[in-house]
Amino acid sequence: MQKYIERPLLIDGRKFDIRAFCLLVTDKRGRVHAYAHRTGTYVRTSSTKYSLKTGDLAKKGVHLVNDGVQNKEASYGKFEAGNKLSLPDFAQRIGQSDAWLASTLRPRMEAIMRAAVAAAQTLLNPKKRTACFELLGFDFMLDADLRLDLIEINSNPCLETWSCPLLEGLIPKLVDDVLRVGLDQVLPPPTKNTTKRKDEARAALEAAGHDFVKVFDPSEEGAVEDVVAEAPAPAGPE
Repeated sequence: MQKYIERPLLIDGRKFDIRAFCLLVTDKRGRVHAYAHRTGTYVRTSSTKYSLKTGDLAKKGVHLVNDGVQNKEASYGKFEAGNKLSLPDFAQRIGQSDAWLASTLRPRMEAIMRAAVAAAQTLLNPKKRTACFELLGFDFMLDADLRLDLIEINSNPCLETWSCPLLEGLIPKLVDDVLRVGLDQVLPPPTKNTTKRKDEARAALEAAGHDFVKVFDPSEEGAVEDVVAEAPAPAGPE
């Protein structure tokens, strides 16, 4: 059960939420490590004006911004292609800077991811399986005071790209990075008896890197206790 956020921050009078991705990867002892993806985050918008009028409370298009609801609205795509915004474009629309994204919003989202994984880690991977990973979709909302709240965590986040050009660029990079972090460390490229072409391919992969940053490491001393006790500062001004 959740309390409804009655004063959400709006974009031109419309609701939105933020979809961010967190990758869980197990180590050789079956412990879960968590990584946040820095460039795959995007904003999902409603194409209908927000309203708390009695007659509008049951209108899903007013209150829910996921594609399964919004793509059935007649106004879908009217304001943003596929009802999506990149994070820098979103910051500009609400009068914030890229520096705010880096210093305030991203750290706050990553702190919530870290706390969520730490709180649930004893229930994650109970059979201590090694060499496995899972991608989660974390959904956030900002209220009118720029306070960031976690709405839900999705165990099967949508990775479709059909809705807009923005996702056509973000999602393939995300999937590639998932394989780099979740799979390559288990099945790394060969280093012996290779060919010149294989060596060039491995060098290209290493040079490309990935956009995941670790947000939870169970091997760090006091990791669980410190994170669960942590109370991240609100994303808004003091």
